[in-house]
Amino acid sequence: MTLLNYSAAAYAINQRVPADMIFLRTSEKTGACFIRTDQLDGETDWKLKVAVACTQRLPALGDLFSVSAYVYAQKPQLDIHSFEGNFTREDCDPPIHESLSIENTLWASTVVASGTVIGVVIYTGKETRSVLNTSQSKNKVGLLDLELNRLTKALFLAQVVLSVVMVALQGFIGPWFRNLFRFVVLFSYIIPISLRVNLDMGKSAYGWMIMKDENIPGTVVRTSTIPEELGRLVYLLTDKTGTLTQNEMVFKRLHLGTVSYGTDTMDEIQSHIIQSYAQVSSAPSNGSSDSSTPSRKAPPSAPKVRKSVSSRIHEAVKAIALCHNVTPVYESRANGATAEPESTEADQDFSDDNRTYQASSPDEVALVRWTESVGLTLVNRDLTSLQLKTPAGQILTFYILQIFPFTSESKRMGIIVREEATGEITFYMKGADVAMASIVQYNDWLEEECGNMAREGLRTLVVAKKSLSEEQYQDFENRYNQAKLSLHDRTLKVAAVVESLEREMELLCLTGVEDQLQADVRPTLELLRNAGIKIWMLTGDKLETATCIAKSSHLVSRSQDIHVFRPVSNRSEAHLELNAFRRKHDCALVISGDSLEVCLRYYEHEFVELACQCPAVVCCRCSPTQKAQIVRLLQQHTANRTCAIGDGGNDVSMIQAADCGIGIEGKEGKQASLAADFSITQFKHIGRLLMVHGRNSYKRSAALGQFVMHRGMIISTMQAVFSSIFYFASVPLYQGFLMVGYATIYTMFPVFSLVLDQDVKPDMALLYPELYKDLTKGRSLSFKTFLIWVLISVYQGPPQDHHRTTTGPPQSRWTVRDGSSSAAAQCSVGHPLVLHQWSQDAAPQDAAPQDAAHRTLPTGRCPQDAAHRTLPTGRCPQDVAHRTLPTGRCPQDAAHRTLLQDAPTGRSYRTLPTGRCPQDAPTGRCPQDAAHRTLLQDAVVLDRGILMYGALVLFDQEFVHVVAISFTALILTELLMVALTVRTWHWLMVVAEFFSLGCYLASLAFLNEYFDLSFITTRTFLWKVCAITLVSCLPLYIIKYLKRKFSPPSYSKLSS
Repeated sequence: MTLLNYSAAAYAINQRVPADMIFLRTSEKTGACFIRTDQLDGETDWKLKVAVACTQRLPALGDLFSVSAYVYAQKPQLDIHSFEGNFTREDCDPPIHESLSIENTLWASTVVASGTVIGVVIYTGKETRSVLNTSQSKNKVGLLDLELNRLTKALFLAQVVLSVVMVALQGFIGPWFRNLFRFVVLFSYIIPISLRVNLDMGKSAYGWMIMKDENIPGTVVRTSTIPEELGRLVYLLTDKTGTLTQNEMVFKRLHLGTVSYGTDTMDEIQSHIIQSYAQVSSAPSNGSSDSSTPSRKAPPSAPKVRKSVSSRIHEAVKAIALCHNVTPVYESRANGATAEPESTEADQDFSDDNRTYQASSPDEVALVRWTESVGLTLVNRDLTSLQLKTPAGQILTFYILQIFPFTSESKRMGIIVREEATGEITFYMKGADVAMASIVQYNDWLEEECGNMAREGLRTLVVAKKSLSEEQYQDFENRYNQAKLSLHDRTLKVAAVVESLEREMELLCLTGVEDQLQADVRPTLELLRNAGIKIWMLTGDKLETATCIAKSSHLVSRSQDIHVFRPVSNRSEAHLELNAFRRKHDCALVISGDSLEVCLRYYEHEFVELACQCPAVVCCRCSPTQKAQIVRLLQQHTANRTCAIGDGGNDVSMIQAADCGIGIEGKEGKQASLAADFSITQFKHIGRLLMVHGRNSYKRSAALGQFVMHRGMIISTMQAVFSSIFYFASVPLYQGFLMVGYATIYTMFPVFSLVLDQDVKPDMALLYPELYKDLTKGRSLSFKTFLIWVLISVYQGPPQDHHRTTTGPPQSRWTVRDGSSSAAAQCSVGHPLVLHQWSQDAAPQDAAPQDAAHRTLPTGRCPQDAAHRTLPTGRCPQDVAHRTLPTGRCPQDAAHRTLLQDAPTGRSYRTLPTGRCPQDAPTGRCPQDAAHRTLLQDAVVLDRGILMYGALVLFDQEFVHVVAISFTALILTELLMVALTVRTWHWLMVVAEFFSLGCYLASLAFLNEYFDLSFITTRTFLWKVCAITLVSCLPLYIIKYLKRKFSPPSYSKLSS
């Protein structure tokens, strides 16, 4: 790629890099700058980046755009920790070639932390490292929503079936398909349209309650769709560093092979260092760091072993102080620049309290801080040198010749330095014991002591050194530079050259650093384990450290065995190891990422099945993609709900793949927190988040969803019974404002107040986490509980619709619903009544079209007019326009047309004598039926249940004002059912109950179109409503009492 003017870009401090770039030039004199990568890899430690040497040496910034050069870059890759490329400048003779590595790159989404940087863009858009490592986030849907969707589908099927049955009972006569759609519309209330609204509002309320909980401060709910998932979790997959641990490293142990120093004996090390460098000051000519240091020339009175230990301590501390990638930063300096060598003699520059250390690993910082505490302080570092300050204040300068950074493959890092005072060249190296065991000279204590430190939960590092002659180093440098310029297999060639030095190195010491656990990690993990949640720890750390943290955090109890899955590389080895693991019972599993990948390639189902039986699983050396893969495997093979929790950018894929993602705001930045569904500040908060808020959210949403369904089913049941009574007529029972008010102001507040209900107090839920196990079984919302609510709706529906047709005395009164309004018409008959839907042109009143006594009224009197107003002769009393109708016409036929949509045939009314009832016909005959079919006189349709029969017996003579009585009883029943559902009363629930009841009573004054105000104030109305409501609710209260008496829930036993 040719370097052109428009291809370069400059960015100042605190600016974010928008694309992947090669670092060409910086304003820093050292030729290097710091960047922050917290949004890329989750690490908050600053990274040191180095500019290309030939472009950094240009005299002026403008010269950068006049050179002729090109960059060779490898194709885009996922790995953010490696890069191979070359920079070639062609306008020189000979051309300049420089190898490019990860330290010369500026990845997108990183932030410049010091100075100003100029770079050339190599990757943009989807080819950048940040985009390649970003997994596509999915829209998470809670298990409760899926269950409610299945129940809603069942309700829709019931709606269609019920509509078909109604049309079938009509005999599929006439335009039956039109009646079918009319029934579908009539029964549409069975589909809970308001369910989604109530649930979404409830979820928002749950989120508000979580964020306002004082016991888990700083918690943020970043999604309002899955709070119920917190109460259904079976698997919890957690990161280790920064999640279970604080990511704060503390130096705990130094082992020299024959002697070990702990935190209580660090003063001895400090005294040895002071003594060593005090002798250096007295004999400056012997100030070298080789084996002839003055510390060996102690006074003759000192024992020989004392001299040996002192010398070894001096070498070990100096190696730890030199072998790292830590840079001291002084905040008092502009732009955070490091101290300059010229000011090294000014002691105050290096003794400021605001000096901080920046490194890519907190382990490195812990080691450097420890050397400072014992007297050897790192005061300055640049690309070519670093300075140490002795306890006496003397500055020791070391020139950096080569640095070999730590990689996950090599598991070690090294540095070659030349001491300014003596010119000695020394190769220092430190790394994991598994990598260093074959590099250092033979010893008989390293493996044993590493195991002892690992059992204490310490992170171990082996430190070694090797002295090099000038010829050895020059030979190495030539071969190393040649390997770095290779375009193919550069990594392998460079590693081979470095390995040539890694032979027979002198073992100096073994260090132990402790990653302190988060507060209350142990009780929290025990709480989750008692709740039936299986915990998997997925970490990128080494196997020994991960195992130690699992034990120290009590992720694995002391009584449990641990099965360490041996490294496998092929199918046969994996098969043998799985068979060995299958013979173990009730033991925790520890497996590395490489072995896990082999097992999943050949025996995915078998491995997941065995792993799921373990009480705990530890996966070490896991990459971010492996973490997400494990989450998806558990979802596919177990169908259980999973939760992932982490604090770094490498946990984002796992968090997004899980059913419920929880991020912790920690030292590794906020990337995990921002990508998660829930954000907490400490791991211990997850206990209350799941046990209390997860339980309440699931229980409340289950009760709320089923109650909203019940509210629609009871209306549909009443509609079905009402239509069945009147010859399966597709006529609505309640219309207009009544249905709107029923679903909103009359019942909404009490029903929604169920989001305040709780079956167990928070303290009880935390004290007995075993209660959480019942939630994972999904018993609060299932087809069984749904069927119970359906039976309740069917039971409560018919008593409200007790006004049906039957054969009664000649003066029996019936109420007929109107198609254009909710007015009812009374008709005094001695035979079964067939309902006719009136036209939209007609506007009937709350009276029957004929006098109940069938008596002749004076000419011009309106039989429906309560005030007996005089109307012109021949006027239709129902016709708003009072059009004149021919004598003998049906007074309901305002438009002079026959309206017999609900009758078996479409014949017109026969002419009857004036003053007679147009529905009056010979006994048992239908006046509209051309075939004069006989109708049953005793019971026409749907005489079901003892409640219906009791209502008929009780109100047989006075079936007037159906709408007023049934609707009022319906509202009272719903309010009482809410009270029946509540387990723990909240004062807002009481307010909601009385507020809704008050709204209904107040609205009666404005519902004269639907109710007879003079009737609803009578005692007859009150006792009928109370009787129907009592019959609807009292048996359910008795059943609930008996159930709690003889089969109480588990939490009630604990409460008592």
